[in-house]
This record gives sequence, C-alpha cells and structure tokens, in this order.
Amino acid sequence: IGQGVGRWGNFTNQEAFGCNTDSIFGMNGGTIQRFIINNYDDLTTGSGVVMDPSKPVHPCFLYESVWCILGFILLAIFAAKFRKYDGQIFLMYIGWYGLGRFFIEGLRVDQLLIGHTGIAVTQVVCICIFVGGLIGMVLGHRKSKAC
Repeated sequence: IGQGVGRWGNFTNQEAFGCNTDSIFGMNGGTIQRFIINNYDDLTTGSGVVMDPSKPVHPCFLYESVWCILGFILLAIFAAKFRKYDGQIFLMYIGWYGLGRFFIEGLRVDQLLIGHTGIAVTQVVCICIFVGGLIGMVLGHRKSKAC
C-alpha cells in the first residue's frame, strides 16, 4: 500500500509520465511541457516517439498507484483465505508488481533502451521479476505439497 500511496509524489513533481494520450486520465502542466521541450530534440524521444507538449500525457504514476492498491486488496484477500506456505504472498506480490510495471513502463518515454532495439531495460527487469515470482510460486507450491 505504501508503494501505491508513494507514487503520488510523482504527481506532485509532475514526473513519471508517458507518451501523449487522449485518455480522460491524461495530465498536463508547465513542468511536463518544459521537460518535453527541453529534453527531446525535435520533440522526439530516444525511442522515436514524437511528443507534443501541448497535449496531455499518460499519468504512469496513477496507473501504478491503482495497480499497487488493487494488488494489496487482492493479496490481502488471498492471504486471509487461501495462503498455503510461507513466502507465497511475497512471491505473488513480486509477480503482480513485475507484470503491471512491465506494461506501465511501455508507456513511459524517459527510458534507458537496450541499444536501438526499442526495448527498455526496466521492462526486461520487470519480466525477470515476474518470471522469478512465478518460478518461486511453482517451487513453493511443490514444496508445500511434499510436506
């Protein structure tokens, strides 16, 4: 829940935003406009996305905040009713977080890319976290059945 609430600091700082959007959730502000104008040559990001400082952008912090709070609610329900072994909720959390963050990072424009592949380093890390969580859950499930 702390992560979900903590993301609102990104709103205060007008950071952690994505590409332009026509979504009802789009946000805009002077800090965002200045960032786009000052950091992207010809308003084109390193990944080739053209940014228009006059249009709203995806509020990635909001998406992550909602994802984290929803994850907390679902994991709390699961923990109370279905938890089978120690560490299961942690493994589910990192799987949940990695999956959500992978898609959210796909919207971001301020990413470190792997060469000219268009793949963000953060997305690779998120997939590794997700897969690690899945592997841990499978191993934990097998171990709990063996006991």
